[in-house]
Amino acid sequence: MVVEGKHFLGIDFGTSSSYLCVVPPEKILTPNPICIDKQPVIPTAILWEDNDEKVKAIGKTAVEEWAWAKPDERRRWRFNTQFKPEIAVSEQANKDARAFLKNIASYLKKKGNLPSAGSSDEMNVLVGVPATDSPEYEAAVKDIASAAGFGTVKPVLEPVGALIHHLMRKDISPKDVHSGLLVIDFGGGTCDVAYMLRLDVQFAWGDPLLGGRLFDDLFYQWFIEENPGSVDKLKADNRDFYFRRFECRELKERFSVTMSRDRSETFQFNHPPYGSLNDITWEVFEEKARHYCLSSGFLHELQPTGSGNNHTSTASQLLAGEEVDLPAWFEQVMGQGVKDGRVRLEDIRWVILTGGSCDWPFVPELVSKLLLLKEKHVIQSANPQGAIGEGIALLPMLQQRHRQIIRELQEEKDREIQEILDTVTVINSDFVNDLSEEIADQLFTNYIQPILEKFRDEGGTICDLKRKLEREIGVSHDEIKEFVKKRSSELNAKIVHQITDIISCWFNDKGIHHSEAMKIKAVRLGEKLSTDPNEFYGPFVTKAAAAISAIIVSTVSASICGGSGVALIITGPMGWLIGAIIGLAISGMAWWLGKEKTQSMVESVPVPRKLRELMMHPKKIVGILKDYKDRIHRNLLENAKQNIQNQETNIRQKIDEMVQGKINDLEVLDQL
Repeated sequence: MVVEGKHFLGIDFGTSSSYLCVVPPEKILTPNPICIDKQPVIPTAILWEDNDEKVKAIGKTAVEEWAWAKPDERRRWRFNTQFKPEIAVSEQANKDARAFLKNIASYLKKKGNLPSAGSSDEMNVLVGVPATDSPEYEAAVKDIASAAGFGTVKPVLEPVGALIHHLMRKDISPKDVHSGLLVIDFGGGTCDVAYMLRLDVQFAWGDPLLGGRLFDDLFYQWFIEENPGSVDKLKADNRDFYFRRFECRELKERFSVTMSRDRSETFQFNHPPYGSLNDITWEVFEEKARHYCLSSGFLHELQPTGSGNNHTSTASQLLAGEEVDLPAWFEQVMGQGVKDGRVRLEDIRWVILTGGSCDWPFVPELVSKLLLLKEKHVIQSANPQGAIGEGIALLPMLQQRHRQIIRELQEEKDREIQEILDTVTVINSDFVNDLSEEIADQLFTNYIQPILEKFRDEGGTICDLKRKLEREIGVSHDEIKEFVKKRSSELNAKIVHQITDIISCWFNDKGIHHSEAMKIKAVRLGEKLSTDPNEFYGPFVTKAAAAISAIIVSTVSASICGGSGVALIITGPMGWLIGAIIGLAISGMAWWLGKEKTQSMVESVPVPRKLRELMMHPKKIVGILKDYKDRIHRNLLENAKQNIQNQETNIRQKIDEMVQGKINDLEVLDQL
């Protein structure tokens, strides 16, 4: 059980090396590696004396003490390393693991070098376990850690730790976690493969015998072949086990680093007084790896326990003393989940390589080839020895932080949505204002003004004027529609930018720094609100264009005629006696014949030049322009009301989905 306020200690108990780190109970998630012998990576090694009654040293000190010991001292001492895989089936391995972790706990208490923490028994302790191991192995790990002085420990699957490490480093994004992902842990003792979705291990498989120890043994045999007399010397000095398990591991790792840099290089290894390896090439190594048998000493060590688990047929062949192809075996294990049909090849989008043996250059090559992935989708940690331990230690703090973020997102969501809607309302209002101004100016300059000027200069009837206006504005209908559509697209871009900015700032305040994913979702929201004729602005564009055409004709003629056509004659020649007389006559006709017939008769009469000039006075033109601008503006607002309501509905829905999607991502950690 996790205790609030305590530090978190993550333990990656490995076959070749172990790694511990502490995460303080603070909002800033900083894993602090624990250094023993001034190094964060601790060799998983132990040195006993007095017939296993007393631990002389662990880790780097154990390795050095054994290396520098005199032959008679080595006969009285016992050195062991790489004992982790057998802890559930071997009493000696279990004893060594218990003593190893107990000495680490005692060292931490004595030296007080837990970063910003009290002691190891005052922390929440989490320990990694392979996803493929049995309940017996997990129980053994918990029992060993508890007996070592770490109290009650919480086991965490190692692939989860590796994935959290890469998430925190931003090697992959939370969005990528929704895609199928393989974590391949090819370590010193085992090869484990886990297929994951949203931090949950869906399937796991592997082989507990396939690991770096086999390659250590390969180099051991290679050295013995080149230096046959070295066997007796190593045994006489009681260094044979140490040389095979530790020194040949270092030889292997140096060779791997060299080949990763340039596979055409040759490699040299000198180990006086026992011998040397000269002109080691990748081609020779590959040939030996494809025809590998266990050395007699390693076979003898493994046969009583079988490395502690059920094996594949290839592992059984190896334990029977037969020859196996190591790269092909790795390829077989890696692809077993696909072959068995538990995982589809097309569902695997990412691969995380962890464990020291993943540094072999053939590993990422085989992974890319077998899974048909690009190199950028095969991720290797910059710190493979610390990746799992750091991820394990970070898990509880991430869970606590995510729960807090979820609460805040839920509490603040409505406020953020309202801020967005208020911003969008202002944008929409500015859009309608600007649009009505631009349409009015454009149409007046291109269509209306030339017609009015021609009417003023050449004459005609009001009826003719209306027909010309209707015809020309009808021609401009499609132009108006395209104009509105273009401006609507610009409006969409502004809305997308504002939504992205507000949401990103909000999420960034919560420590969620994945604004690119936010941008993609905001753009999709914008597309929902944009220029598709079947979506938001399409109906608005069509209605607005038709309405504007009608507005222009009626407004211009009404402005010229004073609103009814009859008023033209009454008010137009003001001050003229004949105008007053005609006006009285027309008024009588309107009373006698009705307004519509009278207006039709008046509009059919040619307008005198003086009257046309009065009608086209600059002040009159300014009034015409103002009148139909106002009407266009009112019409656009009216047409936009329903569409803006739909827009707000879409915004609420999409932001709800964005926030809920992020909450779902954050809640994944609580399921572990």
